Amino acid sequence: MILKKSQDAFNKYVDASYKENKYGLHSDSDYQIINYKVKEGASLFDIKFKSSYFKDILLPMIGMHNVLNATAAISIANQLGIKWENIFSSIASFSN
Repeated sequence: MILKKSQDAFNKYVDASYKENKYGLHSDSDYQIINYKVKEGASLFDIKFKSSYFKDILLPMIGMHNVLNATAAISIANQLGIKWENIFSSIASFSN
C-alpha cells in the first residue's frame, strides 16, 4: 500500500511518457560520454546520442563526477525539448 501511494504521488508530478535514458561511459548508454579531458581547469568531452555526435562540450569545472552530472542534466533538458545549442551554452556558463 505504501508503494502504491508513493507511485501515485510520483505519477502526479511526472509525465509517464518520458523514456528512461542511460548515460555514462559505456557503449550501451543512450548518452555516451567520449573523449573526456581536462584543459585549463575545465572539462571537455564529447557525447554520442543516437546518430548525433556532439564534440568538445565545455564544462567549466573538472572531475568525471561533474561530467556525469552535466550529462544527466543534458539528457533531461533534451527530453524537455530544449534546443541543443541552448543546453550546451548553459552547461558552458555553469558556475558553482
